[in-house]
Amino acid sequence: MPYRTPFAGLTLTLALACWVSACSCQAPPQPTPAAAEPPAPGSLQWYNARTPQVIAALDKAQAWLDARPLDPFALRQKGLNGRKQLVAQLDAWRWLYLLAEGPRKDWLRARIERAAAPTTEARFHDLLTTEDIILKQVATSYLRCAFIMDKVGLDTAAYQVEIGKAKARIDAHLPYRGHHQKMAIKSYYDHFGLAFPDGLLTGRPKGSIITQRRPANSLSLIDAYHLAHEVMAAYDFGDRPQATPFGDADLIYLETVLHLLMLQHIERRDPDILGELVFSAVLIGRARLPSVPGAIDVMLAAQNPNGSFGSYPEVEAKLGKSADFEVYTHTLMVVTHAIAASWQAAKAPLLLR
Repeated sequence: MPYRTPFAGLTLTLALACWVSACSCQAPPQPTPAAAEPPAPGSLQWYNARTPQVIAALDKAQAWLDARPLDPFALRQKGLNGRKQLVAQLDAWRWLYLLAEGPRKDWLRARIERAAAPTTEARFHDLLTTEDIILKQVATSYLRCAFIMDKVGLDTAAYQVEIGKAKARIDAHLPYRGHHQKMAIKSYYDHFGLAFPDGLLTGRPKGSIITQRRPANSLSLIDAYHLAHEVMAAYDFGDRPQATPFGDADLIYLETVLHLLMLQHIERRDPDILGELVFSAVLIGRARLPSVPGAIDVMLAAQNPNGSFGSYPEVEAKLGKSADFEVYTHTLMVVTHAIAASWQAAKAPLLLR
């Protein structure tokens, strides 16, 4: 009979006990963690989550602009408003400049100076001899061009002399201009220390959509632009954000109408007018309107692979490459300033390095 140690059975028993114990002590399956809740639209977290996408979008926008030097005289020969297109480009460059720091800011200032080079030519300052219809089309852009150059520190002494020569003729046109155009010209006159004619901005301003309290569903696309420009001009297009041009009743109306107009144009997927409406909402202190995040998402989604924003096939079919200056530059500019202003209002960092 084989010999068995007295501990053989005990060893087997202990081994089985350990095996059972190990099986029974395994941790139970853990439930799959719930997905993190997305940040509330319009919250600081929402803006921060989109910041990398926005910086990438602005990098592409800058590259698109840089590849398109603008000749206002060549555009004029094609029947386009070369000064207006130049100002849209300068405005776009300036918004990028305001977001930048370090060497990139220096590069952007130099790029703005290059873009403004046509203003050194005598033919840019022909407002004394141009036809009345052309003067009316270009006067506001002409003044804003000098304003932008001055704001980024370029020498505008000679330009201001030319403005002084043209002022009497511009003044003669002022009574026939729209309300927001008068406000814009007054802000440029104030900046350069020029007297604005009396009596043109008193009482109930003719053509003011804000004063008329027109409902959103009665406003055409052109009306929406006029409304936005009326708001923006009251804040010097963002250069006087501390202004308080509107009373409580005006602000209640604007809060409602801007929100409803943004909803309309979110549906239309139109980044150009949305840029102006969002910027207007920020200026009146209503950056937290519930329609703003949706408008921002539409604008970002409207960027093309080449860095521009929007889609204008009819204008391209008519103007070819000149569509870049006629429509695409303006859309890039308004999207850029709406995004910059929205991030600033949310106190979300947005720096271009």
